[in-house]
Amino acid sequence: MTDPNRNVFFDVVGTLVSYEHLYEAIRERLGDKLIPRGIQPTLLGIFWLEMAKHDCCLHYAGVENPRSFATADLANEFKELKLRDGAA
Repeated sequence: MTDPNRNVFFDVVGTLVSYEHLYEAIRERLGDKLIPRGIQPTLLGIFWLEMAKHDCCLHYAGVENPRSFATADLANEFKELKLRDGAA
């Protein structure tokens, strides 16, 4: 008997379905604000999609509120990252 709590997730968007329409919509609506700041609209779209995937994965892992999972104090620890040996 199969476990009824298991999920299978097929990510076909980006592979079989193109993101190009989303990138173009961002470019049309926000390009004149983003580009002068050195931000390419496609890059914003990629980051946006990655955050959505991150939240979706945490949700399916059982995290009820993914946005509150990593708190600001933990995120601030990135400021304490050190260079690896030889990377100067």
